[in-house]
Amino acid sequence: MTYEEQLDLWVEGKPIHNKKREECCPDFSCCNIDLLAPLDERIAFKNANEDVRLSMLGTFLGRLLERQGHEVITSMDEELINNLKRDRDSNNKRRTQ
Repeated sequence: MTYEEQLDLWVEGKPIHNKKREECCPDFSCCNIDLLAPLDERIAFKNANEDVRLSMLGTFLGRLLERQGHEVITSMDEELINNLKRDRDSNNKRRTQ
């Protein structure tokens, strides 16, 4: 399975661990379904550039660590999240026009 195939399945809500590459889904939900990110976050991740993806991976890792009882301090910028949602909404509007 390619990375893109794994990513497409994950976005669809079917997280599968890539055994060939020994790679988890971005949110680790292939190993713990309770960690499955909301659909809007999965879509945003897929459509994001590398810098935004890295930031989101940090957020997903933080969720995993919190789930295991660790205290996590993040610096995820609320403005960045709002900009991602705004970009997603703009893209959706363009697709439906």
